[in-house]
Amino acid sequence: MSTHQTSQVGFRFREEIKAKTYEQHMRLEQHLNVLGPDKTLADYVHLLHLFYGFYHPLERQLRRWQDNPELRPLDLHTRLIKAEALQEDLAILRVQHPDEFSDLPECTQLPSLRSVPEVMGCLYVVEGSTLGGRIITRRLQEAYQITPGTGGRFFASYGSEVPSMWRQFWRVLTAYVDANPETADTILASAQCTFRTLEDYVVRQSSSPPLFPASPGHNTSGATS
Repeated sequence: MSTHQTSQVGFRFREEIKAKTYEQHMRLEQHLNVLGPDKTLADYVHLLHLFYGFYHPLERQLRRWQDNPELRPLDLHTRLIKAEALQEDLAILRVQHPDEFSDLPECTQLPSLRSVPEVMGCLYVVEGSTLGGRIITRRLQEAYQITPGTGGRFFASYGSEVPSMWRQFWRVLTAYVDANPETADTILASAQCTFRTLEDYVVRQSSSPPLFPASPGHNTSGATS
């Protein structure tokens, strides 16, 4: 197979995975509604708890793959920082003592990560979420004067490196599908499963009352126009 042909395989898959996860992506955003004008700091804190309950066990599974030769180009050591960032944000907002993190509810129905293609599909969702985080970072500063250093590190993720980290992920994913076209269906199914798992978890947990109140040191109302 020629280089041009293999690049076309990867390109077509990129378009396919975006199209076939689009509805799940939009539905999840509606459930989270992070930027809603009626949202408060307490809602933000509750959201951080939700994400911690998902990312902490998920990253624990992903770390088992960080030294896999096929995944080494992604340098997962630098990407599996979401749970740590959430811990830092909650501690800064003074709603969580370090000793209390083990008591937080966690997602127990995680996507299967038994193969490199399944890990790739999961990472498509996890890494893609960093793009929207840049918008939320601006919203947090406007509404609550929260910066990446004062409780907004999770959504800021890689900071100014977000675009380059995402491009690197696309390159690795495309090259992997080019070299292993038979794995495309498994990668897609894993991405869809990750979206579904996160959505189900968010829906279940969103009906629960906030675990801890917001710090009195921050404004608890949303930004006004």
